[in-house]
Amino acid sequence: MMAYKFVFLQITLIICISCGRSPENEVKSSTINFARAFYSLNFQEAKKYCISGTSPEFDYYVSNITQESIDALKKAGEVQVEILDININNESLSARVKCRVTNCLKINPIEGASIVEKQSEKIYNLKKSGKDWLIDLH
Repeated sequence: MMAYKFVFLQITLIICISCGRSPENEVKSSTINFARAFYSLNFQEAKKYCISGTSPEFDYYVSNITQESIDALKKAGEVQVEILDININNESLSARVKCRVTNCLKINPIEGASIVEKQSEKIYNLKKSGKDWLIDLH
């Protein structure tokens, strides 16, 4: 009886591992991790989920953040990300993800002001780089 339980556990583990590594799950995970970090103003963490060469986009965003913006974002609460739609193109190894971000900072560089949006829909393009799906901000 013990041998059957052991074999059952092994099969269950293999199934769980293989399901967890699907392209859709990887794209979803990369998008959520990026958006949570980015909109929580943790740019070093967010860069880990981007293709190389994204520093100018981050530098521009960072240069427009004020202490008032940071305080307003903290007051609004935790950033949450919900995936609404995922389209994966296996031929070009690219994906397009639509998500809803709760408590995100919207910066208006012309007026020099920013507001916290309770909910905002965002679209991200991702590219497969090696074994990872990474956000393409270009």
